Amino acid sequence: MSFIYDYTGNRIDITGGVTATEPMDNDIPVVTLNGTLPTSKDQGEISVTVTYESATLHFSEYATVKVQGDSSTSYPKKNFTIKLYKDSEHAAKSKRQFRDWDKPRNKYVLKANWIDHSHARNIVNARLWSKIERSRSDFGTLPETLRKSNLAVDGFPVKVFNNGNYMGLYTWNLPKDALYGLDDEIDTNAIVQGDKQPYSGALMWRASQITEQWADETHDTMPTVIADGFSTLLNFVYTSSDADFVANFENHFDKMSIIDQLISLQAAMVLDNIGKNQLFFTYDAVKWYGGMYDMDGTWGLRPWQVA
Repeated sequence: MSFIYDYTGNRIDITGGVTATEPMDNDIPVVTLNGTLPTSKDQGEISVTVTYESATLHFSEYATVKVQGDSSTSYPKKNFTIKLYKDSEHAAKSKRQFRDWDKPRNKYVLKANWIDHSHARNIVNARLWSKIERSRSDFGTLPETLRKSNLAVDGFPVKVFNNGNYMGLYTWNLPKDALYGLDDEIDTNAIVQGDKQPYSGALMWRASQITEQWADETHDTMPTVIADGFSTLLNFVYTSSDADFVANFENHFDKMSIIDQLISLQAAMVLDNIGKNQLFFTYDAVKWYGGMYDMDGTWGLRPWQVA
C-alpha cells in the first residue's frame, strides 16, 4: 500500500497512483491570494503572496497578479495572470509544473469563467482541439517543437480565496504564450491574434491591417519580421485571384490546420474565434498555422450572455 498525508494531516491511499500528476484528478486545490487585487488592466501587476494547497502539494510564494482578458475585464469576477517568484523583489522566478504539461513555468492564468457556470467549455474544447490536431495523418511530419508542445490551453479547477474571502471556483490554466513550443527569444516565432472588435482583426471577415488590429502574443514588441510576414499573409488573402489563392495557399498556410480550424469553429460555434481572437502562429514568419484559444463562448453560449 502507498499513501501520503495532505496538509491537514489526513492520510490518502494512492496505491497504484504514485506517478499521478499534480493535482490528482479527484482533487480541487485551494489557492489563497493575500494582498489587494487589481480590478482593471490599467493597474498592471500588483504584488501579492500566494499559497497553493492540494492533497499532494503545498507551497507559498511571492507573486504578482494582473487582470487578464479583454471583454471579460468588464465582468464582476476577474481573470488574473499570476507570476510566481522566490523573493519579494521578484528577481528570481519560481517555476512549478502541473499535470502532464511540457515544463515548469512561473506564469499561469486564473480563469474566472464568468459566462460559463460549468467551468468546462474552455478546457474541454481545448482538449478536443488538441486531440484533433494529434489525429492528423501527417502529424509526424510537423516540426518537432510543435509535436512536443501543448497544442491548446489546459487547466484544472481550483478554489480561490483573497485575504480569507472566498472568490469562487476558477481554473488554473496554461497561459497563451505556453502554446506550440514558441520561443520568445526567436523573432520569427510568434502567435498573432485578432485584437480589435467587432471584426476588424478577423481574417475570415474583411480586409484588415497588421497595425493595431493584430497583436503579437509571444513578444513584448512585435518584431519587424513578424509584422512584415503577417502583412504579406493578409495581402495574399485579400488581393489574390481565386486561381492564385488555390495555387499558392500552401506557401502561406499549413493547409490541414486551417481545415481543422474552420471545421472546429463551425462545429462548436466558437464565436470569439470567428469574429475576434482568431489565432495564427509561425516558426519562420512565412508559413502560418491555425490555432485555437478562448473557447468559453461555445456550443450556443454567446460571450455576452451568462450561463
